[in-house]
Amino acid sequence: MKGLTIFTQVLLVTLMYAGWFSRSLGIVSSSCRDEDEALSLTLPCIASGSMEMRPSKACCDGIKELVKSMNLQCMCEIFISAGATASPSLLRSYNRRCSLNVPPNFTCRL
Repeated sequence: MKGLTIFTQVLLVTLMYAGWFSRSLGIVSSSCRDEDEALSLTLPCIASGSMEMRPSKACCDGIKELVKSMNLQCMCEIFISAGATASPSLLRSYNRRCSLNVPPNFTCRL
């Protein structure tokens, strides 16, 4: 974890623990092949303890990789496990800013 601030390291460990905890409770399902990887890819999307409404380039890079290597439902589950509401406006924002090509009828389900 060379080069990461202490805060970022603590946040990453916390999110990985949250991933383990949410898996143990069945919150994050099998849509995410590797929940720890999914959480680490979305780390740049977390600001002040919640998902960014206007994702940065670093966030979009992680989200694109997540969707490419896993799927859209996994993205939704990670949003929700990170404390975000996977609302249509959040999906539209990520779809538009990150060029995800989310189908118009897609909705997050948990």
